[in-house]
Amino acid sequence: MQWQKEIKIYLLLFVLLSLSMHFGAWTGHPLQHLQALSDSSLGPFHPFVITLIVYLILFFFRFLWRVVTKFKR
Repeated sequence: MQWQKEIKIYLLLFVLLSLSMHFGAWTGHPLQHLQALSDSSLGPFHPFVITLIVYLILFFFRFLWRVVTKFKR
């Protein structure tokens, strides 16, 4: 199903973004990093919001690519 593919893409983006932005925290002290999430200046849900923004940008370009390739056929 298409929605399962999209969820997998979102989760992969979530993992990649969190590891790339906070690699030292995840490898050094992951539990403290998770506990400090609630005290973040960006808010506790900022990883999900940032991932959603990146996902929507990628979704737009994927959609645009499909439209362009469809018209070229």
